[in-house]
Amino acid sequence: MEYLIILIICTIGGFAAGMTSFGYAIICMVLMPLFVSVKTATLVTLTTSFVIYMVILYGSIIKMKVRLSISMIMIPMLGSLVGRFMGNRLFQNLTNLQLVLLLCVFMVLLNIYFFAFSNGFYLKKNNKNALIAGTICGLFGGLNNVGGPPMVAYMYSVEQDRIKYTSYLQIIFLVGALYSLQYHIRLGNITHDILSYTLVGGVGVALGTYAGYKYFKVINKEKLTVYIRNFIFVTSVVLIIKTVVDIL
Repeated sequence: MEYLIILIICTIGGFAAGMTSFGYAIICMVLMPLFVSVKTATLVTLTTSFVIYMVILYGSIIKMKVRLSISMIMIPMLGSLVGRFMGNRLFQNLTNLQLVLLLCVFMVLLNIYFFAFSNGFYLKKNNKNALIAGTICGLFGGLNNVGGPPMVAYMYSVEQDRIKYTSYLQIIFLVGALYSLQYHIRLGNITHDILSYTLVGGVGVALGTYAGYKYFKVINKEKLTVYIRNFIFVTSVVLIIKTVVDIL
């Protein structure tokens, strides 16, 4: 039953990510901890996310031959790697309960973020904002994979071309995820169970991402963001209630 649940969750997350360039880890980290431990959910989300990066980057860079600027990603990528270094070590040293509590806090902040910027937002294009966004992205990416929103907020503000916007995001996420992956491999965190979940989840991610990316050019991104925001709010409440019940 757990494998079927992982498959469904990864498919839903992949579909959302294919259309919006983010949201996969958010959906997975809200739903998976209801069925498996937070550490397992974090590692499975990490390993399956590579499918998304490959599908989207293949579509934008290889098929559409989009030209990218290295200067756009160097500063946020540097910040992301610094943040990943800190986040991965927190992940390794915290207990499952502590990770759940941190995840709940982050989900509350994430909901505040979505509602606060529901009418739009703008960040100036400069090295300071790029570094801050990248570092926060990497910190929470290393801790629980849910580090996308700060980087999305920055790139959404400074890059108007939708194809370039999603390409920059996926490259930064990919490099950060590679760093986290080698860290967990070295520490022996990628177990047989994690690999089994990854194989099943990877199929769901591939199907979901491919289907979502097909709608990337025609979907109303603002409308979909509202759906995702409301979904995250409801599921976050469920996760928090479950955590409180488990503690009591």
